Amino acid sequence: MDSAKGNHRSKNNQCHLCQLTPGHPLLCHDCYNDLPWLNHRCPICALPRMLSSSYACGHCQKKPPAYRHIQAAFHYHFPLNELINQAKFEHQLHYIPLLAELLLDAIPPEHRFADLIVPVPMHWKKLKKRRVNHALLLARELGKRLSIPVADTQLLQKVRHTEPQKDLTRQQRQQNLRGSFAVSGTLPAHVALVDDVMTTGATIEEIARLLIRHQVQKVDGWVIARTPA
Repeated sequence: MDSAKGNHRSKNNQCHLCQLTPGHPLLCHDCYNDLPWLNHRCPICALPRMLSSSYACGHCQKKPPAYRHIQAAFHYHFPLNELINQAKFEHQLHYIPLLAELLLDAIPPEHRFADLIVPVPMHWKKLKKRRVNHALLLARELGKRLSIPVADTQLLQKVRHTEPQKDLTRQQRQQNLRGSFAVSGTLPAHVALVDDVMTTGATIEEIARLLIRHQVQKVDGWVIARTPA
């Protein structure tokens, strides 16, 4: 990641991480460069890899996903994982603009296009517990910065409450999510799905298949962090 980006400082605000060096509204130079940037990944699913390669991973070659590619900024490692968890579970919503800016820094300019940004939805039971869908807040921040409209929360909904995905295998996650999302309305040709963390990709894959059945031609995924296999 280019360390020369100069818009991560100001004279008035402290860095979100070290709390010492000024940074507006993001991070100081050193903390920014120390983040766990995802520099080597599968060009389709963004699965982390040790070395750079233009070839898709074995899973994407064997069974290409419904989406075109995933844009992911980071490994799900410290301290980035703590920023995400603070936003999600501690209601520290002031981290959302920071995370949106960092994600945009990782998306090449040629991939910052879509007709519509669609946040991955929550079932109403989970939304009641969390109080807010952080993917929606992230999508709105990205939409403002890129001048791309963000989908109404009624367009894509999670209509079936599913078991937590945390301890499930890829196949179990796919089975768990099957038929859990629904579309209500007309979709454009090119959609960018937004979420905070991608693990196996089962959620984005399930939604991408659904959107393609509703005549969407291109589905991309934009996520802050990607976990290992």
